[in-house]
Order: sequence, then C-alpha cells, then structure tokens
Amino acid sequence: HEAAPFIQGWKANVGKHRLEPVTAPGEVLLTAVRSDNPDVIAGSIVAEAVEAIVRDVVGDPWNSDLYQRLEEAIRTQVREILLRAGDVEYLTPLIDLARTQVGGVDIATLNYDLTIENCAAQNGIDADRGADDMPLGAPAGFDPHSLLRLYKIHGSIDLREEPRTTRATRAARVTRDASSDEFAPSIVIGDRDKLGSGGRTLALLVGFAQALQDATKLVVVGYSFADHHVNAIITDWLAGDPERTLVAVDPSWPTTKTWSMDFRAYLTQELSAGGLSRI
Repeated sequence: HEAAPFIQGWKANVGKHRLEPVTAPGEVLLTAVRSDNPDVIAGSIVAEAVEAIVRDVVGDPWNSDLYQRLEEAIRTQVREILLRAGDVEYLTPLIDLARTQVGGVDIATLNYDLTIENCAAQNGIDADRGADDMPLGAPAGFDPHSLLRLYKIHGSIDLREEPRTTRATRAARVTRDASSDEFAPSIVIGDRDKLGSGGRTLALLVGFAQALQDATKLVVVGYSFADHHVNAIITDWLAGDPERTLVAVDPSWPTTKTWSMDFRAYLTQELSAGGLSRI
C-alpha cells in the first residue's frame, strides 16, 4: 500500500487497537516453549502466536481497510499542514526569472504545496500547471507561451481525485479554494505508486522530459535525488548533449568523487571528467 513506507516501523501494531491488553506474539511463543503448563502450551495458543508473527511479516489482509483509511487521513493531514504556508516572498526570484528569461521558465516540483502559485499570483503572473483537470489519456496541456510552467509531478493539495471508470473524463479536478472543506487531495504518497497510472504522474513526467530538451542548464534546489524515475530523466538529458550543465543548491552535497549509492556522488564523478566540470 502507498502508505506502507510511513508505517513500516510500527506496522506490527496496526489493527491491534481492538485487542486489549496486547501481548507480543513472540513473547507468547517463548513462554509456551519454556513452560510445562498445558494451558500455556496449548496448540491453539502456539498456532495463534505463529500466525501473528507471520502476519506481521507478510501483511494482514484484515487490515486493508485500516490502511486505506490511514492513507486518506495522511493525505488530509498533509493538505491541512501545507495550507498553513506563510510568507512566500523568498520565491520571488523565480518569478523574476520567468519575466526576464526568453521563453519564461519551466519548474518541476515533487512538492504538493501552493507556494509557487501563491507567489506568482502576488506578482501578477499565472502559474501554468497544465490542464489540471485534463482529459484521461491526454498529454499535459501546457501553453508554450506561458511565462511560468509548473510541473507538479506528485500532485497538489488543491486537486481532488476523480473515480477512474470507463465513463470517466478526468483524472482529477481542481478545488480553487483548497481550504473550503476537508478532502483527501490527489497526491502521491510513498514509493510504490510514484509511477502509477492512476493520476497525472506519467503525463507530467513526459511533459517535464520534453521541456528539458529545450534547456541548456538545470538548477536543482531542495531535491535529494532519491526518486529513480526523476533521476533517469536527468541522466538522459545530461547524456544527450555534453554542453548541458547542472547547478545543484545543496549544503549537504557529498564532496567525494568516488561512486557510491548516493546518486549525487555518482553525478559528481560523471560530470567532472577531464577537468571540465558540468556540475
């Protein structure tokens, strides 16, 4: 389930709110093994303990509804927290760049908040997010003449999911006033569904990759390079032209040029060959 990465550390306790008091199945099994009491070593007690241990490891279908409600609660809480964003003046340089750079600017974000949209509105610019309520199966509908094209690849807190059926016409619809009522927004949570076809992720990824083809410089701020599908797009773009450069604003950027599991270290090595750094 999408919410699994958030709860792997305590998933063994999910659903046990119905059981009081709670005894760890491992303790029950250990007690049975060490005991001579026939009531403690009864086959049913041992079997239930083993079943509980296995269920904690492989998952429990009985909890599927609980996981679903948990996901909705997480998404609703994320929305409510991100609506509290305050001063967005620090983003004004992005708006200035959109105004001064020929062709405007393309911004891709994995965040769900509305800070860029709000900053753009305060400065008299519309943030083009493509057709948020675009028809199913259609590409991301960005206006090439927009000054600021915003690719919210993992969704937005002002998007509502639409039921996906054979008669559906939209994947999501925009709620212009995201604070008007409570709803679980259309956002991607966790690793499993980041490339899922249920929302707009794939269409926006394709649009972002196409927009990159017209760029000679990519500036990365606040991204940990932990999303493989985004890293693949960046790698392909860099490989497509040796003149393309990457600017990373990251105070924790690894200083070593040796390869490691950290994709940033890999980039440092790959883009610093021959004494001419492209990063």
